[in-house]
Amino acid sequence: QLYFDSLSALIFLLLSSRYYLARLRQNSQMNLGALDFFTSNFSGEVGDRCVLQSGDLIDVDGVIRSGEGWCDHSRFSGESKPIALKAGDPVFAGTTLISGSSDLSVEVLKTGNETRLAKLLFKISEVQAKRTVTELRSDLWAKRLLILVSTVSIFSLIYFAQRGLIVEGIHRVLALLIVTCPCALALATPLVFTLAMKSLMKNGLLVKDPSCLDFAPDVKVVYFDKTGTLTEGNLTAHFDIKSLTPQDQSALFSLVRLSRHPASRSIEKAFWEKKVHTRILEWNHFEEVPNVGVLGELNDSYSLIRAVHSLSGDSESVFLRNGVELCHISFQDQVRSDSAPVMQKLRAMNYELSILSGDLTAPVQKLANELGITSYFSTQNPEQKAIRVSKAMMVGDGVNDALALSQARVSIAVQGGMEAAIQSAQAYSLKPGVSIVPIFLSTANLVRKTLRQNFILSTSYNFIGAFLSLTGHMNPLWAAVLMPASALTVFMASFIRLREVRS
Repeated sequence: QLYFDSLSALIFLLLSSRYYLARLRQNSQMNLGALDFFTSNFSGEVGDRCVLQSGDLIDVDGVIRSGEGWCDHSRFSGESKPIALKAGDPVFAGTTLISGSSDLSVEVLKTGNETRLAKLLFKISEVQAKRTVTELRSDLWAKRLLILVSTVSIFSLIYFAQRGLIVEGIHRVLALLIVTCPCALALATPLVFTLAMKSLMKNGLLVKDPSCLDFAPDVKVVYFDKTGTLTEGNLTAHFDIKSLTPQDQSALFSLVRLSRHPASRSIEKAFWEKKVHTRILEWNHFEEVPNVGVLGELNDSYSLIRAVHSLSGDSESVFLRNGVELCHISFQDQVRSDSAPVMQKLRAMNYELSILSGDLTAPVQKLANELGITSYFSTQNPEQKAIRVSKAMMVGDGVNDALALSQARVSIAVQGGMEAAIQSAQAYSLKPGVSIVPIFLSTANLVRKTLRQNFILSTSYNFIGAFLSLTGHMNPLWAAVLMPASALTVFMASFIRLREVRS
């Protein structure tokens, strides 16, 4: 009866552990965490009409039924320019109403898991379910341990049977089979990754691929994009619009509105701020060349060339028609307030830092000197960036640095639209700036230390338990008690080790 009772308790504890881990993973899924990050106090059901106020964070998909306003859609598209809203226009969860009229109302079409944001994040959860290299190694170790224990058990039974001690042999082998269980490590390994991703989510980092936590401790070099990553990315364009003819103004505006480069966005913004209204031209040919500029062919051939040397360190461009300069454009960008402190932290953590930018040498060198970074690469095209980061970590724009992010050993997108970023990067920062980078690296290093600790604990327990069982110092009942206790020990060790990160 004791054996059957112990077996029932053993099965109960094992299934309870698996159930707990499943619930923990479910409750800490990044899609749920990200939804919590985006949601506000606003709520509604399908069919309701809700009034929105300026500054509201929208958490439903719907359509504008009355009123007008402006919406920040940058989390999806990466486009910083607000989108005008009027009756009949759609709105999506995860966007922010910048300003709106007092009668701005929305008819709710989708809520919760049916919204566009939720479906996007559920796609991420499918990638998160992918097993990491460490988890696969833990499973392999568990299989080998099972084979070893089974082999030892068979030979032990044969040994005791030959000496007429079959009952004693059964007791010892039974204790061996019960006490030596790889379940503790097999369950603790995914638990550690789940706790780490939950912690990073609370800090504003959405981890799409958990394997980045596996690879990050091996990274020695961290590459940063310049514009939009280390800087605000909100360039201010300075040029004399009035010096251009109406035709040339239309050409310049039509060129930049087709480009997604920050410099082009700043020129377009200058037109709006100076209230210069132009007509939109339809180009016979349009082309955007990385690190060069944008080219358009109409009756005349226009081009906006960015490769202009600047002694001041600021980015500059020239607007040309048939090779003749029409106006000179300069750009200014502010360094993010957290860039310098983060670089200092990373240097203290013994990481090699480098700026990897498609911008000109002068502004890149100026920023590197300001941040105390000795290594930098300018005028890099997407292919050159991808080659350099193949064995390193890349932190950049999810849109403009998509190729480099997809090829890097570890990658974090800190700018650009979420839809584009999660396609290329392993993690996406929900907050602007690079403050999440040292937190991520510290978490990854702590994950590896915790996994090593768990492996040592689990392996030591199994070998000590096997020795005590085979030598007759442990009976099956004690083995049944110690087996779940070992799993609990490894679980508690994981929680304690990751407590500082989770807080």
